[in-house]
Amino acid sequence: MQPQPPPRVVSINNKVCGTVLVPQQVAQDTVRAPVLWSELGQYLLGDRTIKKAILSPRTALINFLIEE
Repeated sequence: MQPQPPPRVVSINNKVCGTVLVPQQVAQDTVRAPVLWSELGQYLLGDRTIKKAILSPRTALINFLIEE
């Protein structure tokens, strides 16, 4: 049994919105898809335009910058 990855904090425009389980050792373009497919991602980002996704190299955080 593999250990469960630590939760990755999801923020939108620098405001924390929740967490999603995504492995730590993934590239930025790879981590974006599981977050968007998650229930949290569908609810918060489903119909919004994402300008940029920033994956923090030091912490378990991904920040989505969106158009308001």
